[in-house]
Amino acid sequence: MKYLNKTCSLAICILMLTTILSCKKYLDAKPNQSLVTPSSLEDLQALLDNNEGLNLGNYQGLSELGADDYYVSYSAYASRQDYDQKCYIWNDAASEVTLANWYYSPVFICNTVLDEIPKITEKNGATLAANHIKGSALFFRGFSFYWLAQSFCKPYSQNDLNAEPGIPLRLSPNFNVPSTRGTVQQTYDQIISDFKSASTLLPLTSDSKMRPNKVAALAALARTYLAMEDYDKAGTYADSALQINKTLIDYNQFNASSNNPFPVFNEEMIFYAASGISTLLSASRAFIDSTLYQSYHVNDVRKTLFFRSRGAGKYSFKGSYGGFESIPVFNGFANDELYLIRAECLARSGSAEAAIKTLNELLVKRWKTGTFVPFSAANPDQALSIILQERRKQLLFRNARWTDLRRLNRDPRFARTLKRVLVNGANTMTHTLPPNDLRYVFLLPADVISLTGMPQNPR
Repeated sequence: MKYLNKTCSLAICILMLTTILSCKKYLDAKPNQSLVTPSSLEDLQALLDNNEGLNLGNYQGLSELGADDYYVSYSAYASRQDYDQKCYIWNDAASEVTLANWYYSPVFICNTVLDEIPKITEKNGATLAANHIKGSALFFRGFSFYWLAQSFCKPYSQNDLNAEPGIPLRLSPNFNVPSTRGTVQQTYDQIISDFKSASTLLPLTSDSKMRPNKVAALAALARTYLAMEDYDKAGTYADSALQINKTLIDYNQFNASSNNPFPVFNEEMIFYAASGISTLLSASRAFIDSTLYQSYHVNDVRKTLFFRSRGAGKYSFKGSYGGFESIPVFNGFANDELYLIRAECLARSGSAEAAIKTLNELLVKRWKTGTFVPFSAANPDQALSIILQERRKQLLFRNARWTDLRRLNRDPRFARTLKRVLVNGANTMTHTLPPNDLRYVFLLPADVISLTGMPQNPR
């Protein structure tokens, strides 16, 4: 999974070690440490090519644990650690034991790059390579902030933007700058700013899907505006990305008997990233919601590529674009998501015919050759319902469902109460999560609250 087999300088190694050891302190304490810093563009690029730190594992994806696409047995539930159990049943204290600070390790790396690059360019002059490095750092920082926002602050809403607390926005690698919480508005303003700036600096294409490019930044803007329910802008950015690259892979070419049917860097993928998720979601424990599984038509190739029979009518997920069987969860960017964003935004703008046409362009590549009958819709509302159902079916285990639930719960047409049922012999335990419940926002870790004094999310 490495992009490059580079031998980093001693300075880079020391900096990365300090990053790993200090990411918690970055949010919480104010140590007085002296760091060995990078001194060249090559050093900065090496930091950004730290795939384990920036592409894998550091976007913890709490949201996937809380989503409703899967269920586990009581024995699987009982065998997991307290953290997994609480997240699964939406317990109020769930996030008090999470590793939220892991999100800030990539933020620290990016801020270090952004802090050092002006010093290097002032000495050596601005170059195209310097712009690409700066764009990459901005992209990865916005990417980290986006995922933090999906877990630790309320969904974006025009009604209460200045009243609700956002995430800590670390914009400097200086440990001595205290961490504070801004607002939801400030959080999303920063995410949008990072992605927009990145889109002007990054190259049109990149030589590795581990490195972001302009298309990835446009896709990130489309995803972010969708989460903000700004459907005009989400559709615009999805269109812009697809005008550059609209490749879709034909699912008929893949082996349904494989436990990892999709190549790790398939042609549909724009940018690779994956979340390190709890082992509760391993293929041997997490089973697909039966109603969801049955919603796939017999001629829909996804029914065999996405799912593996576990006997007794149970199925696990195996269709990750991340090259793994359900863990980690792929949360990078691919063109299928952009088609779905464009289709949804067209439906919401009243263009039912164009919306369904966009959806059909995607689905014809997902059904057995020659069997797909194009969908049709009598009106925009019907088109939207079809598109949202297909969005859920296509973007399984992509960290999309939780964000979708958060935004769709505000619409009575799509709001739903989630339910977990655990059967332990004669005892049945039922846990529910109503629409717009406060538990759709995870609690910040208790030690962060005690060390920084920042306000906790309400309950």
